[in-house]
Amino acid sequence: MGPIASYFAYAVAPAALTWVYAWLAWTGRYRRWVRSPVTIGIAPAFTWHKRNYWPFLAAALGTGHLFWGAFSTVNYMYPDEDVLASAFLYAGAAIIFLFGSWWPEAWRPQWHKDWVARGGDRDRTGTPLFSNEELIARGKLPHGAAAKIQRQQARGARKKRH
Repeated sequence: MGPIASYFAYAVAPAALTWVYAWLAWTGRYRRWVRSPVTIGIAPAFTWHKRNYWPFLAAALGTGHLFWGAFSTVNYMYPDEDVLASAFLYAGAAIIFLFGSWWPEAWRPQWHKDWVARGGDRDRTGTPLFSNEELIARGKLPHGAAAKIQRQQARGARKKRH
């Protein structure tokens, strides 16, 4: 296998898997991970966060791995280009170390912010992953439950006005 093919096989493909995993988590299609301190049996590298950001950290690890693969490929194909190869190596290391240890609160998706506002935390597993509004919109409530919740919300809104 040539260097370009091996780059795609050993760097791009694993990075793409982490990006798909992060995209599913970002869009809210996969939410169970927020309740767990570990994912797939592997704890996040640095666990001082109050919340679990593993899918987003995995995407950062995949991106860093992609840069490390570029370092290997450039180093193999152009052995005299030490500066370019080193730039890929250090960029990959910086991405992994920066986002592996820190994830900005402002970068969280809206559904995650709403879940935290409802009391969500990786130590409190009882907080529902979906709000009542999301369940109503998705049609995931039992028959009659959506109307009951909407009536309760309307009564609560009327009480606040008085």
